[in-house]
Amino acid sequence: FGDKFRSPPLRDNVEAPTNFRKNPVRVAIIHSAPYVDYIKHANGTLEVMGYLPDLLRVLEHELNFTIDWIVVPDNSYGIEDNGTWNGLIGQLVEKKADIAVSPLSYTIGRSQVVDFSPPIDFSTLRVLLRKDGTNAAMDWYTYVSGFHWSVWLSIIGLWLLMGIALAYIARPATHITAYNFLFAFIGALAQQGSEIEPTCLRGRIAFLSYWFGSLLLYSYYTADLTSQLSVVKLQDPFINLKDAIDKGYSISTVRGTSYISDIQQPGAQESLKSLWKQLQTKPNLLVSSMEEGLHLVNTEQKTGFWMDTNSVDYLIKGSCEYVWAGPDYFSEYVNIAYQKKLSFANVISLYLNRASDAGIKEKLLNKYWGGPNACLGGSTFHELGITKTGSAFAFFITSLIASLLCLAAEILYSRYQTTDRRRRTQAWKR
Repeated sequence: FGDKFRSPPLRDNVEAPTNFRKNPVRVAIIHSAPYVDYIKHANGTLEVMGYLPDLLRVLEHELNFTIDWIVVPDNSYGIEDNGTWNGLIGQLVEKKADIAVSPLSYTIGRSQVVDFSPPIDFSTLRVLLRKDGTNAAMDWYTYVSGFHWSVWLSIIGLWLLMGIALAYIARPATHITAYNFLFAFIGALAQQGSEIEPTCLRGRIAFLSYWFGSLLLYSYYTADLTSQLSVVKLQDPFINLKDAIDKGYSISTVRGTSYISDIQQPGAQESLKSLWKQLQTKPNLLVSSMEEGLHLVNTEQKTGFWMDTNSVDYLIKGSCEYVWAGPDYFSEYVNIAYQKKLSFANVISLYLNRASDAGIKEKLLNKYWGGPNACLGGSTFHELGITKTGSAFAFFITSLIASLLCLAAEILYSRYQTTDRRRRTQAWKR
């Protein structure tokens, strides 16, 4: 990153120890893409990649030290069990590593045994679902859902009342029947107008009121239909974790996180307690990786994945098959952790801050995450296919068939009348 990263000499309180550049810095890692990931090759070499390793390599170059990557066997972030810590935190407590890099959360328990860096990112937990059954998808019902059934019945009733009653109230010419008025009022509802115009004042007043009311109904309907046809409406299937479990959802999450410890606490929210009870009865919902959690979401019905949105957004980037549901949980900063009272921890922390000021963090974030996932951002434009607009074409075809049937009936009836007339004529001549 060149001279933009260069900074003034270190202050006395962050002076690097003499062995900082002689001995490699031991860095513990687990699979937690895109923050950290690694590949073990057949020849025994370890390839480490991700947002945090790239950030540490910048510091490695600037501070002239080397890194010794240590893979944590249990692939756990680190929780306490009877005074013993596992995972990344355990590596620091047992002094097997100097630094643990992962999206680690600051907790009171962890802060008593390790130290933390300045914030490197911000994260929150939500439930990820497949869109199946969560998206209020448009179908043929969309075209009638603009009005409640009572409104549709009222429109039909008003149409019959106005069409039949006005034929007697207006007293038009004898050739204009109630049937003609019914057709004229259908034209008013469809905003097409009619050639039938009552000449008397009482008839015109009735027509005027019907036209004005039809205009309002038409405006309401088209406004609602336009919003439904142009915008996909996403609606959460539940309001929180407890509500999700009560509705039959299974919620999966990754084992070995601080969140698992938090939801076991007596003072936890009721929704979190409900999740812990479900995890106890269904241990298969505690998965070892985010990929395994996504697999459950894809293969199991009514299964959600409760995990930090940053990591999951990376894994499903560009996919429109998922949706976030429910509220945010544990919204907090994420950090990397140091061995307690590590002599060069302040040096690393200082340069992490300087990397942020130099724009290096932002460049790395864009490298791994890019722009926001539009599919998970809420409402998007919906392109209508033939299956969504088929009701209109079906109506046209049905009307055409009905017209052809009427034509066939008229032809048959006309032939019948002609035949009957000929028979009567012949009988008269006899």
